[in-house]
Amino acid sequence: MTKQEQFTVTSIALLMLLLSIYLYIDFYFTGNTHSTDALSGMTQIFGMTDEHIQNINSEITVKVLSQVTSK
Repeated sequence: MTKQEQFTVTSIALLMLLLSIYLYIDFYFTGNTHSTDALSGMTQIFGMTDEHIQNINSEITVKVLSQVTSK
């Protein structure tokens, strides 16, 4: 792994960590749930029901797991 790749991976990991800390603190103190708001926004935009979203989540999970286990 080159220095550039290492820097990129480290930067992304750090940003994700900071985002998760921010969302945790935001939820802890205000009770805001951005993820459920985002999902309700998805349902309004695309006319999806919760069942559609659940099916998509299941498909993605299956694809990711199959790729991980195939290596």
